[in-house]
Formats: sequence, structure tokens, C-alpha cells
Amino acid sequence: MILNTFKTWVIVLWVILTSSITSSGQTLKGCGVLINSNGNILTSTQVIREQSDSIVVQLWQGDRYPATIISIDKASGLVLLSITEKQQMCVHLRLKHDKIIPPKYDECSNVIGYLEGEFDPRGALIGEVNDPNKPAGHFRVRMGSAYNCAGAPILDESALLIGIIDKGTTESDTVQHDENYMPPPIYGLDATLILPFLDLANVGVTYTNKRDPYKLKHLSNPMDRIEKTVYIGSVFTVLIFDKK
Repeated sequence: MILNTFKTWVIVLWVILTSSITSSGQTLKGCGVLINSNGNILTSTQVIREQSDSIVVQLWQGDRYPATIISIDKASGLVLLSITEKQQMCVHLRLKHDKIIPPKYDECSNVIGYLEGEFDPRGALIGEVNDPNKPAGHFRVRMGSAYNCAGAPILDESALLIGIIDKGTTESDTVQHDENYMPPPIYGLDATLILPFLDLANVGVTYTNKRDPYKLKHLSNPMDRIEKTVYIGSVFTVLIFDKK
């Protein structure tokens, strides 16, 4: 039942999305995630690099709203947006007793994004969490491509937020296709960057100390758990457009 309902819902969503993109005259820049009921949205500087008065956010049901840029921090790679409409559903950051639980190597995760504008959530294992070539707070997500998925939420198996995609790959990314082929690395930004950034902006993020707030572990079928995680995540994942 969950799987059939989800498939029907995705088809409806895609019809709405395709129609609104082709008629808007705006450019899809990437994704973001609703972090509280006040309409605050977290995304990456790969999505929004500078101040703009033409940012528009599209929610999961297809409604679009103008967004205000509250803060841009190029050091952390994070951007905070705001829309005026209050939200009933928003992501829950993964914490335990109000302390950060960082992503773990080989942990299963779900990236709720839009591959080249089309709704395309994917599962991925977490790779390096202390990559010496990246600043602290970055972790690798082991999936092959993430076109236009910068800013997309990365959820754990309980549908809790563990980070957002820093920079998705693009069609112009080229990698040598030989016996040593490796997909372009995709990195996430974790809560050690997100929480200080939001504190400076004086904005809170919704969180829970419950390890399984959506009761996903009560579903015996692993596919049912994944489908419900994707459905939950899609409700607070947004598309971000700009006229630039």
C-alpha cells in the first residue's frame, strides 16, 4: 500500500513540477530543506552564491513563494532563506541529548533530491568522514551523480537530518572512464557546521531526541521503510529557483 501510494504521489508531483518549471522562466539552482515551522530553509552556497531579490522556493505540493536571503556564509558553505508562510512539516536534525551525532562511515543514508529537476531520491553509504583534503564538517556521500542536488537533505534510516549536499555533480564534470574509473566525489555538510551557522543567524532548527520519531523500525519490510523515509523527506525538501 505504501509503495503504490508513493508511486502515484510521485507521478502527480512530477506533472506539477514539470508544468511549473516550463512556465516560470526561472532557472533551477538546486535544493534546500525546511528546518523549522517559521519557513526557514537551509541550502548550500553552491545553490546561492550571492544576494539576490529574485529567489523563489517551490514546496513539495507545487506552491511557489518568494524567498528572502537571511544569511550567506562562504566559510561554512551554508545559506539561510526564509519564506513568510508557516510550515507544518519540517526536518528534524539528528541529536542525542541535545548533542550532535555526526555521520558514521558506512552508515546508510537517503538523499532526497531532484536529479536534473526530476524527483529522484537515492540511497547511499556514507564514505570518508574525516577526509584530510576537506575542512572539518564535510563528509563524503558515496553515490555516482547528483545533478542539481546541491542543498538536498541527507537523511539517516530514521529520516533524521545528518547533513545537506554541498555540491552536486554537473553534466560538465568529466572523469576518465577506464579501469580506474571513480565517480566525482560528492560531499555533505554536517551539523558541526549547521548549528553554529544557525546560532549566528539567531535561528533555531527543529530537532528531536527520539531515535525513531516516525516509527520506521515498526515496518518489517525494508522497502516500506525506505519508501516512507522518502515520502517524509520529500515533504520538507524544496526546489530553489533564480532568474539569474
